[in-house]
Amino acid sequence: RGFKIAYRLAGVSASTFIIRKIAISSATQGSIDGLLQWTTYEIKVRAYNDAGDGVYSQPITVTTAEGRKFYMAFDSDRSYVFASVRTFSSSE
Repeated sequence: RGFKIAYRLAGVSASTFIIRKIAISSATQGSIDGLLQWTTYEIKVRAYNDAGDGVYSQPITVTTAEGRKFYMAFDSDRSYVFASVRTFSSSE
C-alpha cells in the first residue's frame, strides 16, 4: 500500500515515465531527486494497494529551478489522488 509518482520530460512523447514507489500507506508527500535544473517535467501520482493500482491523477507540469529539489504533496480519499508541487532550497 502506498503511492507511485510517475514523471518524465514534458513535451517529449517518446519519453518514458520513471516510477518512484512510496511503499508507506500513511505517506502524504514524496520527493523526486536528480532532476535537471531549468527542465520541464510532467508528473502524476496514483495510489496502490493489494487489489492493484488506482487511477493516475491529472498530470501537472513543473519546471525545475537552479539548485532546487522538488517535493510533492499528495493525498487520497479512496476515489482520487491529487498532486501539488512545491520547491524548497537545498538548505531547507
